[in-house]
Formats: sequence, C-alpha cells, structure tokens
Amino acid sequence: MPAACLLVFVTEDPAGWPAEPQHLLRGWHYRQTLEAVDPDLARRLHDDPRPGPVTLAVLPSRQRGELLVRLTTVQDDLEVALAEVLGRLLEQQQPVRLAEREGRLVAWTGDAADHPLVGSGSYSQLAAARSVGRWTLRLHTPTTFRSHEADLPLPVPEKLARSWLKRWQLWAPPALATLDDDLPRRIDRGLSVVDFQLRYERHGDGRYPLGGCVGEVVLQAGRSLDPADGAAFDTLARFAFWAGTGRESLRGMGVTSVRAG
Repeated sequence: MPAACLLVFVTEDPAGWPAEPQHLLRGWHYRQTLEAVDPDLARRLHDDPRPGPVTLAVLPSRQRGELLVRLTTVQDDLEVALAEVLGRLLEQQQPVRLAEREGRLVAWTGDAADHPLVGSGSYSQLAAARSVGRWTLRLHTPTTFRSHEADLPLPVPEKLARSWLKRWQLWAPPALATLDDDLPRRIDRGLSVVDFQLRYERHGDGRYPLGGCVGEVVLQAGRSLDPADGAAFDTLARFAFWAGTGRESLRGMGVTSVRAG
C-alpha cells in the first residue's frame, strides 16, 4: 500500500548536517541501509526498470542538529520491508554519514497521528473516490514540470494530472491502473485555478540546480467536467500525497498534500 514515514536523525557535529543533504540521502538510503541490511531488497529495487517507488524529502526542523526526512513508497508491500529495515537500523544504531558529517537515526514513525505528512492508504480506497468539485493542493517542497525543452514551475491542471497519472499507471495494481491516458487533456478543459498563494524556491545542492513553486493552489471543477473525470482527478490528487508531483519527486521535490471540498 502507499505509505509515508518520518525519519529523525541527529548529529552532535557543531557544523550540523550539510546545507543541501538531498542527494547525499539517496546514496545513504541505498548503500548504507538497503544494501547493508537487506541486499535482496536493494537488488530488487535497483533492477526494476520502472522509475523508483521510493521518495526522500527533507522537511523543515527547528531543532539544532536535527534532520527530518520523509520517506514514501507507492509499491504494494514495500512498506513492510522498509519498516523492517528501519527497525533494524534503529536497533543497531549504526552511524549515518552524509559527506563529512556523522550522526544517527534516533526515531522513525509511520503513524499519521505523529505528523501531517505521515500515514498510509490503499489503492482500492483511492480508486473509490468521488468527485468533490474543489481541491486545495499544498506544495511543501519546490514543484516544477517539464514543458518541451524548459521547466514550468506552475501547477496548471493538465500538468498536475499528467504527472500523477503516469505514476498511478506504473504502480497501481493492474486491475486499477486503467485510467484513460486522455484524462489530463479533459482535466485541462474542465478544471480552473481559482486561487493561489505561491512563491518560487530553489532546490538542490548547486550541482543540479532546479527550482519550483511552493505554497497553495485551489482548483475548481467547471460544469463541463464529467463527474467520472472529476472522480478520477480526486483519486490522483489523493495519490499525490505518496507519489509526489512533477519533476524530481524521487529526490524530494513536489511533496504534496490535498484538501478536498
């Protein structure tokens, strides 16, 4: 089932964690955790030809020396294996090294009661969604889309739907991965942006600079939108909580939550 958890790392290094740890976390996740604790799982994820089912995003922290990392998966049953890996890492208390800094994993949670960006769902529940006609999307980390040869850091309905649909068709169970590929075009005609509070932020460590929008956008269904398409959009918008939105969601961009109605 789709799942999101929160990892808490601490370091006693006076310099704290690296300023842009995102790309370092990807290496830590595969080399220092999966390969060390569960080589078979690491190999299975590495050999899968589909885009990776795991995302890692750094969330704001007010505590000095603390690093909050949100980890999600959209692959059925993978959350069980990841929970076992994290449990063993917490028990073993092995050092976590990011560049020249060292710390440790001190806690993790997958309980939705502990943080608003944590929790699990099910594909069957997502697929049973109904059209609500209005959605407020919160983009927690920079979000951008590919438009021909350029980036488009604006959450327009067609780009949103296309981004989510691609991931849904890849990772939902085959019986549910049946949404129409033409859906984004109809969404573009039937949904409107009616309000937004967005700002532009940079993302990355300087070697691979990208930027995108952060904030809220409100989408409203028009009279021309078929209720079935509205329900499909609701399914995809809720799925974005785990799948992310737009480019580089596997590396922490496009962390999304949605409020319907």
